[in-house]
Amino acid sequence: MLLVTERAGAGPSPRRAGPWDRVMVRARALSLDAELARGIPPEASTRLALRAQQLVRARGRRELARGIQGLLARAARADASRWPPAPVRWELVRAAAGEFQDLADRLLSPAPLPARGVAQARLLLGDGGGPLYRRAGPDDLRARVAEAFQALDPRAGW
Repeated sequence: MLLVTERAGAGPSPRRAGPWDRVMVRARALSLDAELARGIPPEASTRLALRAQQLVRARGRRELARGIQGLLARAARADASRWPPAPVRWELVRAAAGEFQDLADRLLSPAPLPARGVAQARLLLGDGGGPLYRRAGPDDLRARVAEAFQALDPRAGW
């Protein structure tokens, strides 16, 4: 797979991703997602470029949207607090249901989406220290969902 990366002082340069890059992307997916979500451009490294390509694929976006829809379905049930065993803040999920649905809908759109927004959405669901799970902290779940939704605007870039 041919990727474009930036080299200090040399500008964009093509590079092929090797088997070791693929292994490392799989092993470091969460930390690479965090870098992309913070705004580090995919061109900064081969592994970030490879991870960004993975994130924006239609199949992965559909799986992420289904995860959001499953979260909303569980939050709507009376026994939501029993499963999953992670301490999900169900009351906040219910309060942000509209924003979560908008996020899922945007992930399902056929338009190309920026890797940064997809990474933010993945971290929102998968970061056990984030506002979806944490019982105390300054992060506001609704604001984080809105931030991911805005970062998914196709005009936002990469």
